[in-house]
Amino acid sequence: MSWQPALVDPNGTAEEFGDEPLLIARTTGVPVYVARQRYQAGLLAESAMSDRVKSAIHLLDDGFQHRQLHRDVDILLLSRQDWHDSLLPAGNLREALRAAHRADVITIPTDDPAFETELRAWGWQGPIWRLSRKMAIPAVDGPVLAFCGIARPEQFFAGLEAAGLHIAARIAFPDHHRCTTPGLDRLKTAAHESAAVALITTEKDRIRLGELTSAFPESPPLLTAKLRVEIEDESAAIDWLVDRAT
Repeated sequence: MSWQPALVDPNGTAEEFGDEPLLIARTTGVPVYVARQRYQAGLLAESAMSDRVKSAIHLLDDGFQHRQLHRDVDILLLSRQDWHDSLLPAGNLREALRAAHRADVITIPTDDPAFETELRAWGWQGPIWRLSRKMAIPAVDGPVLAFCGIARPEQFFAGLEAAGLHIAARIAFPDHHRCTTPGLDRLKTAAHESAAVALITTEKDRIRLGELTSAFPESPPLLTAKLRVEIEDESAAIDWLVDRAT
């Protein structure tokens, strides 16, 4: 990916802009800017909009560690798995758990109410929002090969099984894995050996496939499971944000 400050072109590639910025640009329709330093991306965004708007909100994805930037609100997404994880490289945490005190809001999964009790006992006194993750999964009559390259692949596989899909084979690549021709051949072979009637992956992985998507055969087809996140009591959360931003 290019590290020069740039406006993400929704018709671009993951190699140019990164998979997540490209996915956000395509699914939201809002301007998304990337740069080696988030500050540079912000300057470019404000310069581009200076003649159209008097003020704007900069929304950072995965920006909790960018402490050199001023921020009005820090929203930290946590799961119980995160809470009991370890620091890199042994685990996935970039900071010690005590860093959670810097957040203004902590969000937790709706289906784990006991986690809120644990956070309160730990000493968290701020707002806690509950998030539900919903997957829009294509209907498939028969076994599937599921593959992904995300941080928590087990969540993806569990979501497919909860929706009633029969996973005949599963392949988990490293997070942000860029699929190559050998990787594609591995998927085709696994699909054949498992008698899968379809291959299914995440939106982010499909974006990373780029032009390789066209190399998949029509049968079995390549399908995409879309993830949507909803905030419990969304109107109250929005009111809280608006109050903090004004």
